[in-house]
Amino acid sequence: QRARHLAQRLDRPATETPATQDLAADDAGAQAEKTREALRQCIYEALRFRPMLPLLVRDCPRRTIIAKGTARARLIPAGTRVIASPLAAMFDPEAFPNPSAFSERPLESYFHFGFGPRRCFGKYIADIAMLEIVRALAALPQLARASGAAGRVRYEGPAPCALAVTFAPFDPGATP
Repeated sequence: QRARHLAQRLDRPATETPATQDLAADDAGAQAEKTREALRQCIYEALRFRPMLPLLVRDCPRRTIIAKGTARARLIPAGTRVIASPLAAMFDPEAFPNPSAFSERPLESYFHFGFGPRRCFGKYIADIAMLEIVRALAALPQLARASGAAGRVRYEGPAPCALAVTFAPFDPGATP
């Protein structure tokens, strides 16, 4: 539901809802923590549909079995270039029941930052940065997509690189 409010806010900047207002709230306490967790959930689920890196290219230095112990196990010869798709993996119905639905899922089920020894060591910083950036954007008055082509996501290869938005000037004297 919060994702829908954020999308509506970009498409119709006059739409102010309590859901988008509470995303931007900068308070402490249990309610604020619940709001942050709900927003984190929304961000992670949105990234499942549009991951930062939909494809990963790796070179296999030695003979390796991938997906060992599963029906999908494969022997990869040494020197093979492998292309893995986190996007496809995050739509696997065994890992993500009802994968086409945008729904609340355990945060541990996502692998936006990898797993095991290849896990991104900047995961915790990136997690906080994403959360705070979205909260700051939600607080901007009259936040909207820029008109025309600039208001559509631009890509460099498979990775998104830009989305222009507009907003009203900040009034430091205004009450929230």
